[in-house]
Amino acid sequence: YVEFSKVPGYRAIAREQGKQIRGIVVVRENDTASQLSDLEGETLAFPAPAAFAATILVRAELERLGVSYTPKYVSSHDSVYLSVARGFVKAGGGIERTFSSALESGLEGARVLWRSPGYTPHAFAVHPDFSEGDKEKIADLLVSLSETEEGQGLLGGVTLKALVRASDSDWDDV
Repeated sequence: YVEFSKVPGYRAIAREQGKQIRGIVVVRENDTASQLSDLEGETLAFPAPAAFAATILVRAELERLGVSYTPKYVSSHDSVYLSVARGFVKAGGGIERTFSSALESGLEGARVLWRSPGYTPHAFAVHPDFSEGDKEKIADLLVSLSETEEGQGLLGGVTLKALVRASDSDWDDV
């Protein structure tokens, strides 16, 4: 969101209430790595170059620590976890929610090595061409979803909880 708020100028209108997103690094369950520096010189899987928590946060921490590695983009979070569990790569970047889902779906052989601090999650945002009135109507609708059974069902269908109004300053932690 932070990048798209600059050009073309998207504006945040809502975000998930009480939620933070964290990047994680996973390794094979029996791997001896105990810290990120143990990944020096290895190939690491990432879902996509622009994935905020799974790629950008993880890569920033590796660079901050001076850890050299070769990135390999594998198109999805699930592909990261499978690549690690099957030993195709030493480690990979992901997020807690998708890793938990993968474990619930039967993924075995991987564990979390590192977790980032929490950051404000993804924004519901509107293009700058939207009128102020339309922007307000959409924000009101999104925020009110958790107030009805039907709305809760819609949110639950995409694994979201209640939404709250948002402003650009909510992403100052990024």
